[in-house]
Amino acid sequence: MRIYTKSGDDGYTHLKGGVRVHKSGDVFEVLGTLDEFNSYLGVATAFIPESNNKKLLRNIQNDIFLIGDSFAGKIVSTKTISHLEGRLQDIERNIDKLDKVNRQLKNFILPGGSKASAFLHVGRSTCRRLERVVCNYTKKQKQKNINVIIKYLNRLSDYLFVLARYYNNKGSEDVIWKKNL
Repeated sequence: MRIYTKSGDDGYTHLKGGVRVHKSGDVFEVLGTLDEFNSYLGVATAFIPESNNKKLLRNIQNDIFLIGDSFAGKIVSTKTISHLEGRLQDIERNIDKLDKVNRQLKNFILPGGSKASAFLHVGRSTCRRLERVVCNYTKKQKQKNINVIIKYLNRLSDYLFVLARYYNNKGSEDVIWKKNL
């Protein structure tokens, strides 16, 4: 398969189903932010040792492609909804598990600490932006069955936050925000 096709050189490209659209379309804001977020997850996993957390992050990366497929095809299938609902349960179980071992949060923290934690925080903030982009797009497009994706992204950013704290607690420390008066 060739990397370049030259079919997008005029600013248009094809969505799933063969529909040709301009690359400035709102759907590409969603698709591009999904790609950016997935890339940050890839960088974060490079700094995480083999573990259930790394395995879950790899599964989440696959889910991000599945979500992109839904937007490219403008249909969120029943199978996708069911899959994401199951993954939501996995994410929530992991949040609860990690939250039990993390030190109790008594202050605001700055993104940073270990390399894994820093990239997880970048992923978390990108995921929050992705959630806003998806909400904005779906409000304009009235795309059906999108609520599970919004819920998934919302919970996912929570997971990335507790996971970032977990990796800071394994060697580095959370960076406490100090309010300068």
